This record gives sequence, structure tokens and C-alpha cells, in this order.
Amino acid sequence: MKRAIAVVFLLIGMAIGGLGYALLPADHGRYEYVVQVADPRPPAESEMPSSLAELGAVRAVVMHAPEGTSGVPAMLLLPNMSDLFGAEDCGLGRLPSVGEQEALAGDATGLTRGPTQVAGQTVEVVGLLQKLGPAFDDRLVMDPSESFEAALREDGWEAEARYFVLAETWRERGEVLARLEAEPDLLPSPEAHVVGTSRAPVVSPLVRVILAVALICTGVVTIAIQLRGFSRQDLERRFRRE
Repeated sequence: MKRAIAVVFLLIGMAIGGLGYALLPADHGRYEYVVQVADPRPPAESEMPSSLAELGAVRAVVMHAPEGTSGVPAMLLLPNMSDLFGAEDCGLGRLPSVGEQEALAGDATGLTRGPTQVAGQTVEVVGLLQKLGPAFDDRLVMDPSESFEAALREDGWEAEARYFVLAETWRERGEVLARLEAEPDLLPSPEAHVVGTSRAPVVSPLVRVILAVALICTGVVTIAIQLRGFSRQDLERRFRRE
């Protein structure tokens, strides 16, 4: 009977440790809290305002696929890609060469390295991005090309200028949003608006880490205490496969 109770406590300890591990903060990516400002004007008529440039914003053109199109839902045409990405952001492969029809695939696209077809154009996926956040995970990212953008437009893709203001935490994101609301002149146009894609953490990362570590330690201690009364033969007999 005592052995059976000890086994139950072993399983409880394992469950507590597993719960602690599950509570460890997930890797949401370093651009999880980036603020996206969408400019409804045609990209050719829009440009980075100095006010946003002072906030460290990066300008890009997002090409949205027509409804019902299978595959990648959006392309991100990003000049000076090195302003946002480094070699460490590639889980596999490399950064695209400037001027080539090469792209990076976001973590959620499901693509692999190699050629892929977009609007009848062949794009070479040379790198797979780490999980970075909703602004990049479901997109192909490549250097701007007038001919490629024209091909997308002919195929029904819609272009939209966006400005990415970097924020490392939810708090920093809130500060950026508060400033944009208080100073509307910072926006590139009166019709410009913030695209909300980030989600607030349920609890702060620090609280989750403390709680997770406490649970893991509790589970380990519970298992260690119960193992003191077991011999090797007992463990083999209890946990061997049927």
C-alpha cells in the first residue's frame, strides 16, 4: 500500500514539474510587440514622415493576396532588410541578396527553401525566419522590385504602405500607441491607422517565470523524496513496459 502511495506521489511530482515547464514564457519572437501603422494612400504617394523616422520606424510595402488565393496571404517588400533582420533571425539559410528575386519565408508560411510560385513569378526562398511575431510570421519578405510589384498588381494583389515602430515589450508598445494618439501629427496621413495584431500577456513574463520555477522545483523535490524509499528493482518493476 505504501509503495502504491509513493508511486502516486511520484506521478504528482512529475505532473507538477510538467505544469511548471508548460508555464514557462513561450517564445513569441523579438518583434511580437511591433506597432504597425497602415497608410491607405497609394504607396507611390506615401513616404516616411520625419516624425515617424525619429521614432525609429521602418517603412515597407505590404502586398495582400486576392481573397481565395491559396498559399502565402501577403508579401512584405522591405528595402534595407538588414535594418530589421540579421543572420541570427534565420532559422535556416541566409538573408536574400540585394537586387535578386530572393525571399525570406516567415515561420508560419509552411514553406521550405527553394523556388516557389507567387502570382506566376518564381521566387527563390533562401532563408526561413525564426518566429518573430504576427507582423512577419505569415509573410514572404523580399527586396522591393518594380517589375515584381507590377506583376502582383496585375494578378489582383493590393499594395499598402506600412511603418513598423519597434517596441520590445507590451509596456513600450503602449507608450508608442499613447504618443501616436496624443500627437496625431506623427502619423503619415489623417487616414493612417494602427493595425492591431499583438496580444497582451495574461501575466507578466517575470511572474510566469517565478511561478514556473517554483512548480518545477516542487515537482523535483516531491519526486526526490519519494525515490528515497525505492530500490532499483522496485523502480524497474513499477515502470517496466507490460
